[in-house]
Amino acid sequence: MKKITIIFFIICSVILVVCTLTACNKSTADIAPTEPCYDMVLNYDGDRTVTFSEEIVFTATDALDDVKLHLYPNAFSRDASTAPIDENEWRKVSSFGEITVLSVKTNRLNCDCEIIGQDDTILNVSTNAVKGDSVTLTITGEIILPECVSRFGKNDDAVNLTGFYPVLCARKNGRWLDDGYTSVGDPFCLDCASYYVTVDYPSSFVLASSGAVITEEVDGVKTSEIVAERIRDFALVFSEKFSSATATTISGVTVNYYYVSDENPSAFLTTAVKAIETFSSAFGEYPYSSYTLVRSPINAGGMEYGAMAIVAPTASVQTVVHETAHQWWYNVVGNDQIRESWLDEGLTEFCTAYFFALSGREDIYSTMIKDVYSDYSDWKRTANNLAMTAPSNTLSPTDYVALSYLKGAILFDVLRSLLGDEKLKLALSSYYRDNAYSLATADDLISSFNGVSPASGVINSFILGKEYSY
Repeated sequence: MKKITIIFFIICSVILVVCTLTACNKSTADIAPTEPCYDMVLNYDGDRTVTFSEEIVFTATDALDDVKLHLYPNAFSRDASTAPIDENEWRKVSSFGEITVLSVKTNRLNCDCEIIGQDDTILNVSTNAVKGDSVTLTITGEIILPECVSRFGKNDDAVNLTGFYPVLCARKNGRWLDDGYTSVGDPFCLDCASYYVTVDYPSSFVLASSGAVITEEVDGVKTSEIVAERIRDFALVFSEKFSSATATTISGVTVNYYYVSDENPSAFLTTAVKAIETFSSAFGEYPYSSYTLVRSPINAGGMEYGAMAIVAPTASVQTVVHETAHQWWYNVVGNDQIRESWLDEGLTEFCTAYFFALSGREDIYSTMIKDVYSDYSDWKRTANNLAMTAPSNTLSPTDYVALSYLKGAILFDVLRSLLGDEKLKLALSSYYRDNAYSLATADDLISSFNGVSPASGVINSFILGKEYSY
C-alpha cells in the first residue's frame, strides 16, 4: 500500500498542460451532470509515455467519505501479482506499464489519498460529501505503456490506449465496486459518462477514437479535440500505419474503419454498417452519431469500448458483428462483468448468430448455434455444473467462456424457441429501452421478458445451473 499526502507539487521533469477545464460545466454554476463527466488533456510522446490532466465531475448518490477510482495500468507493472494477459505471453514482456499519480484535488482543494488494492490498482481519495453534492476531482499524472500485444500497450503496429485513465469505480448499494484487474474475461464495471478530451501527439500518427473528432496540425504536432457523450468507457488507438475507410448507415451514423492491413476493407466496413442497421431495427436505435472500428493487434479476437471496438488482424466478420452488438449489450446497457458476465457476453454471442437470422440467413444462424451447443457439451462432460453466478475472476479461461459465452447464448436460443422472434425482440427492446445508460442485472432482464411472456423459470434455471435440457 502506498500513502500519498497531497500538499503541493512542483513538477520539473514533466510539463503538463494546465488549463481551465470547462467542457463538463459550461455554465458558471457548479452543478454536476446527471452522469459523471471527464475533461481530459493528454499528451502522447510517440513512444511509451502519456501525460494527463483530468477533471471529473459527478453527483454523489449517497453520503461519501471517500471516492475510489481504478488505476488499470498498474496491472501491467513488473511486480504485478498476476499476469494481465496470457502467462506465456507475459513472460516475454520486458517493458512494463504503470500509472503515476502526481497530484489529486477534491473540489479544487488539496486532499489526502492513497493507492491501494491488488497491484496498486485503486486510488482512494478522501472526501466529505452528502447525497446530491457535486464532487470535482482533479488528477494529474503520467502513464507508461507496456510493450506487448494486449488491449493496453504498444506493439509493432499500433498503440492501444485503453483503460488508461483514472476512472470512477461503479457504486452500487452504498459501496464502490473496486475489483482488481484479471486476465480472465473483462474486469470492467463502469458507469456511463461523457468525455471531453484534448490530445496532442506527433503528426506521423493517425488517431482512431471513440466519439466525434476534430484534428488540427501545427509544427509537427497534431491536436485532436474529442467529444464522446454517454459512453461506458473512452479509448484511443494510435498508429503510423493506419489506412481508413468510411461509410454511413441508413439512419446517418458515420462508421469509420481503421486498419493496418486489409486486402478487402469493404467487407469489415460493410458488416459493421449492416450490424448497426440490423440491431437498431431489432432492439432500438444506435444512439451515437459515429462508430469506430479498429483492426489492431490485441490479445483477443476483439474488445468493445464506448462507440468503438478493436478487432484483431485475424478477426472474422463474425467478430465484427459480435463487437458491434456490444454497443447495445455492454456500452448502452451495462452490467457487472465480473459477477454477471453472461448478461453482455452471452447475449452478444447469441446476437452474433441472430444477426444472420435477421438478415435472412437462418442457415448460418443454425450452424453457429449448433457449434455453440457442441462446444458447451464438450465442456460439460468434464466440468462441474457451475452456476452462471460464479464470478469470472474465480474461473479458468475455459470455464469462463463456457458459462458466459456458450451457456449464455444457449439460454437466449432457448428463449427464442419458446417465445418466437417477435416476442424475443419485444423483450430485448424493452430491456434496452428501460436500462439504457445504467448497470442492469439479471432481475432487470427477467422483468423485461416477464413483461412479454413468463420466462423467469427458464432464465433462473440457467443462472443457477439447474436447467433440465437445452
